[in-house]
Amino acid sequence: DIHLSMLEQQLTMTYRDDGQGFDLDRWKSKHEGHNGLGLRGVQSRADILLADLKMESAIGQGFFVSLALKINPSQ
Repeated sequence: DIHLSMLEQQLTMTYRDDGQGFDLDRWKSKHEGHNGLGLRGVQSRADILLADLKMESAIGQGFFVSLALKINPSQ
C-alpha cells in the first residue's frame, strides 16, 4: 500500500507491504557508513530535504516506511 497525503504544509508518503520483512537493526549495523541507491540512499536524500524518515521491519512482518516533508509554498 502506498499513501500520499497533504495536511497544511506537510506532505506525507507511507509505504507498507506484508512481505517477508527483515531485521532492520541488523541491516543498519551491517551497512553503517555505506552509501548507495537502496535504503541508505533513501535516508541520505531524506536528510538533504530535511524530511522525517521512519522505517520499520521485522522478519515475517513486512516493511513500513513513512516520509514526512514540510512544504514552504513561498520558496
